Amino acid sequence: MATRWGICSTGRISHDFTVALKTPPHEDHQVVAVAARKLEDAQEFATKHSISRVFLSYELMARDPDIDVVYIGVYHPYLLMLFTNAKKNVLCEKPLAMNTKEVKEILSSAKRNDVFLMEISVGVMRMKDGFLRPVRGTLLPLDVEPQWSCQELLAAAIKKQKAFNQVLEDGAHVLLYPDATEITNIPGTDIPFTVQMYKKASGGKPYQQIKLYICTVEDFENSCKCF
Repeated sequence: MATRWGICSTGRISHDFTVALKTPPHEDHQVVAVAARKLEDAQEFATKHSISRVFLSYELMARDPDIDVVYIGVYHPYLLMLFTNAKKNVLCEKPLAMNTKEVKEILSSAKRNDVFLMEISVGVMRMKDGFLRPVRGTLLPLDVEPQWSCQELLAAAIKKQKAFNQVLEDGAHVLLYPDATEITNIPGTDIPFTVQMYKKASGGKPYQQIKLYICTVEDFENSCKCF
């Protein structure tokens, strides 16, 4: 069954994300609704992207039982509270909040309502003096699904890096933890990696910020040790 997305706000970043969601098979992801502060903006966005439902307000979209995940492309802590309290999983493109108090309230809401709130960034590692080291300035936010395996995460990371990093090497790559070990299983177990299982193994916190890396197979195999 496809993951059903609602789009919150209609700016350029929401447009880019909606276009990107058309890349995976239609049976995996579908944008089913959009809401904005101005109805005419939401209607124009829906027409451009062939979205079936337009909401007069964010509050009405939060009540829709046929939305699994809400993409928030505008900064506003109220919206995070609104959708997590409505038991919607949330992908937030903008900063969560402007101060510690707001962040704590958002995290409390996510935990109380048992919804998924995670930010994953993926950077590039290269070999330098026999060590694999992160390349400064290559960390990029990555949109993920809880059920993704390491192979799916790697494919998405390569695609994102190639779109924004013109010097990314061609060829096969591997996905790495920050200590430069290859991601296959959950650390210390024989359990195959998925985003959701990694979240649980890390303590099941309502919000987590995770950094992962990719590097070429050649660099990985030729590195003498981790940094």
